[in-house]
Amino acid sequence: MMLAELKSFNRELEGKVRERTAELTIANRQLREEINERRYMQDRLNYLATHDFVTRLHNRNALEAYVSELLARIQMQEINASFLLIDIDRFRLINESCGCIAGDELLRQFSDSIAGLLTRSDFFARLGGDRFAVVTHCNNGDKGLALAQNILKHLEQFSFQWEDRQFKLAASIATVPLTRIMVSYDQVMLAADEVIFVAKCEARGGIFSYEEAAKRSNLHKENINWASRLVDALHNQLFRAYFQMIEFLPAGAGIAQPQYRLEVLMRLWDAPHQRMISPGEFIGPAERLHLIPELDKWIVGYTLNLFAQHPQLLERLDMVSINLSAISIREPQFAQFIFNSFTTYNLPANKFCFEITETQAIVNVDSARQFMQTLRELGCHFALDDFGSGFASYAYLHQLAFDTIKIDGIFVRDMDTDPAHYAMVKSIAEMAVSLGKEVIAEFVETAEVATQLHQLGVCWGQGYHHHRPEELNYQALEKCLLY
Repeated sequence: MMLAELKSFNRELEGKVRERTAELTIANRQLREEINERRYMQDRLNYLATHDFVTRLHNRNALEAYVSELLARIQMQEINASFLLIDIDRFRLINESCGCIAGDELLRQFSDSIAGLLTRSDFFARLGGDRFAVVTHCNNGDKGLALAQNILKHLEQFSFQWEDRQFKLAASIATVPLTRIMVSYDQVMLAADEVIFVAKCEARGGIFSYEEAAKRSNLHKENINWASRLVDALHNQLFRAYFQMIEFLPAGAGIAQPQYRLEVLMRLWDAPHQRMISPGEFIGPAERLHLIPELDKWIVGYTLNLFAQHPQLLERLDMVSINLSAISIREPQFAQFIFNSFTTYNLPANKFCFEITETQAIVNVDSARQFMQTLRELGCHFALDDFGSGFASYAYLHQLAFDTIKIDGIFVRDMDTDPAHYAMVKSIAEMAVSLGKEVIAEFVETAEVATQLHQLGVCWGQGYHHHRPEELNYQALEKCLLY
């Protein structure tokens, strides 16, 4: 009896073991399938993270990782490599005339076509839009030129057809040698962007090297280095704030009490050459490289911080003017930045005037209007700078709520000897009076010009005749305002 029960119990136990073993086998298989699926998904995610969806080429992230690793190796080894930035010149025409689907198909055909010209050691990536990059290993002295020439020659035979339309392509190619001077991916990209900009200024289509662009640029002789110079200047705090007093002309004529205004100016300290660089040299490159919002934020922050520390100086001033780029005012959060700055420093906004360059403001009427409306509610004033130098000045002036018009100094400087310039200044002054706006004349360099401006009813003059720009600090302001 006992033996029979044990055998029954043993059979029951063996049955349960077999059932559990079967369950574990199934669970193990399911687990392996899940692990494989997760590995597949992980591989897929890794692929998507490093490849462009449209062309299936490497993307910007993968390019940055590859170039950064290569630059590190170049510091330790003798490696000859070049970076090619390819910009398709007519992509926008095709994309807008035939639609985005046609544009994507063009990018696919273009990438497949160029990939056939490359070796296995070349790294091909799409940066986005109509821009591609190739990192190629080359022979001494070649610097990627042979590959760039091969690509352009191939494009001469390449055509894109969409429905009943056929398009020929052209491209601008920048070649930048990867040397030990290049220490980061950002530095390489900034250099390549500079070369492409010079290329497009001269002619679309062609090969432009880093060295050639530096020689052929009609800007400052060191223009090609502005990208890295401006980034370094922001990081190392090399920008300086200067100021120039704005003269109240009736007071200068002895018929009114003095009033004080000033304009804040920006300079860049060039440590290697021990000199100050004027904004005329670096503002253009800063706008092109879209670094100008950072420069504008710096000058606004520096100015507000100074007057927050010395409020007695601000009390003596009727107005403080600060220049802003139209590129900055198009930034969605830039008005909020200024609003927050006034709140942080607890300064009266009605003591500050923001100057916007006339040509830029007119081109971007909607963004300028929105920006001005936001800060006007805070109490800020606005001036239209360099009035008369742009197009459609009078036609669009009524659309923008400026308080002040600053006459471009090109008309003011010699108005006492040039009848045409005198007539221009006179017409602007009369127009401003009819619109109820103040007028400031720039480049007032002689007493004769100051007298003529006062006779025309212009109340404010700015220039070397009254004050030469000096560094913005407490001591300089104290000398101008408190003594």
